[in-house]
Amino acid sequence: MAVANILASLKEALLECPICLDHYDDSVRIPRRLPCCSQTLCQPCLKTYSRDMPHITCPLCRQDCDLSGSITSLPKEMLILRFLEHLKTSLSNPVPSCSRCVEPTPASAKCDTCVAFLCTGCLYAHLANRATKGHATVTFEQARSEQMMRKSTIRQGRSEQGQNGGSIISGKVTELGNRVKELSSIRDNIILSRTAAVDEINLVFDDLVEKLQQRRGMLLSQVESKVEREVKAITRAIESHEVTQAKLLDASKGPQKSLRSAFGAKPQDVEFVRRAVSFVPSNVQNLASAVMAGAGVIRTVTFTPTERPAGLDEESHCNSISLEPLETRKAAEVKVHVLSARGSQEECHTGSQWDQVVVLQKDKDVKQIICPHMEYDFSTASDDLIPTSDSTVSNVRPSNKMSNTGCRIQAQRHVLLTPSLNLQEVHRVMFQMKVTFKLKQAIPDRKNIFQISFVRKPMDVAWSQTAELNLELRTCSQHKNHANRMCLFVMYDGKDVFCSAIGQNQASESCDLHLGFLFDGDTRQIDIVDVGGGKLLSSVSNVVFDQALWTLLYLGRPEWTIINSEIVSGNNVQISHALSDTLNTSLFPEMNMMSAV
Repeated sequence: MAVANILASLKEALLECPICLDHYDDSVRIPRRLPCCSQTLCQPCLKTYSRDMPHITCPLCRQDCDLSGSITSLPKEMLILRFLEHLKTSLSNPVPSCSRCVEPTPASAKCDTCVAFLCTGCLYAHLANRATKGHATVTFEQARSEQMMRKSTIRQGRSEQGQNGGSIISGKVTELGNRVKELSSIRDNIILSRTAAVDEINLVFDDLVEKLQQRRGMLLSQVESKVEREVKAITRAIESHEVTQAKLLDASKGPQKSLRSAFGAKPQDVEFVRRAVSFVPSNVQNLASAVMAGAGVIRTVTFTPTERPAGLDEESHCNSISLEPLETRKAAEVKVHVLSARGSQEECHTGSQWDQVVVLQKDKDVKQIICPHMEYDFSTASDDLIPTSDSTVSNVRPSNKMSNTGCRIQAQRHVLLTPSLNLQEVHRVMFQMKVTFKLKQAIPDRKNIFQISFVRKPMDVAWSQTAELNLELRTCSQHKNHANRMCLFVMYDGKDVFCSAIGQNQASESCDLHLGFLFDGDTRQIDIVDVGGGKLLSSVSNVVFDQALWTLLYLGRPEWTIINSEIVSGNNVQISHALSDTLNTSLFPEMNMMSAV
């Protein structure tokens, strides 16, 4: 009877699907053999688990299985099918007989200790016997009930696991899908940036070619004009000589008196022996070198998520901005024009875009200030700013927003200035900025309408850079005498170091500011001056210039104010007598009088 016991165990092990625990059959729950580990699952479980995908991960060995030919392409497990057929035809009485009875009696229980089948009578005797009453016995009815409960529990657990797993998988699929959309958007922006860059290059160089063509036309016209003028003068001289020659020949055939008169006639002549028109390629070689080496640069703009600074709300953009290469040009690589601190602006080349050098001297002590030519980098500007010229920007809403190429700052009304200010290469740098605004309404408390920031690492944030030097135009509530006033704030490392009221916080209030920024690498100091009045507004000391400083501009909401910002740099920097005195005091604080050269 041990054979019957083994047969029952084999039946349970071989004929049940390990997923659903139901018995295989040859019509619905067809056993299918997996190619990875040769395990068998029923066809409905495979269909449910695969979700009609071309491949699945085996639920038993966790290896990938190819299902490109669908579930029905997997081979049937013929051993199980033959076993099922054998059970149908050969086992007419699957119930084992009692191991204790002499006559064949159907068993109703099993003793696992004795490994024997027992009928009902023998079971009672087995339990009543002192030697066997502690054996592990179970009736077939109890075994069937326990097996059904076990299957039900397993099925319920698998169902819950499937639901939870489906929820997890669904969430992961959604997450991956969202990331795919984000990456696709980044890829599309990069492709769009290529088109925008190509169009911009063609536009700039087409304009440059047009201007060169115009210059060539002017030079050719000058050649024709000069040659025509000289040719006409020489032609008149030739004609005059020919007429005089003819008169002399005629007079030689006549009276002596006529000959003397003709001989004394002087034809029209020119005073030179040789004359011609030549082309002098003045500065052409320099122009070609500048165009080839410095006319434009292709740069990669990257926005990288970074830790949110303290004080910024959760909705603020918080991306670090990096640009490669960092510079469009360096001050040391361009020609400069020298302007004395008390000199007139006519000493500069009007319209030139080169840098300017301001020179101050006390005795033998000479101080130089580089005024680099700076400009707005409109390729990184947010799409709601309007460039009104090469050096001026406005917060008036544009009728057509610029396309998002992935290079633009997302925070509204922001733009970077270029190049950066590198105090490790030069000792002193200065540039100026004109700010003009007119309020449309009273501005809410502590709200900016203008901010210029000098930072080592620019960030794409909603409005405020939180480190280094910030200059802001905003309302002020911290000073009693500044109630209902617009104030000019200077902040360093998040702390206010200067505040000055500049106008009323009311509709139609307007103001013009002309500010100057002097960065001194020798004294590690930044001076902010009122250029118009030549007055020092604020100084920040102990500044670390270990990295280049980027300048980032923010303009306020157009529904609050109309505001324009103009960069004054390079040869456009104005050095008035009052500003010269302020610079003298800053650079030579111990002097009473300063001579400028």
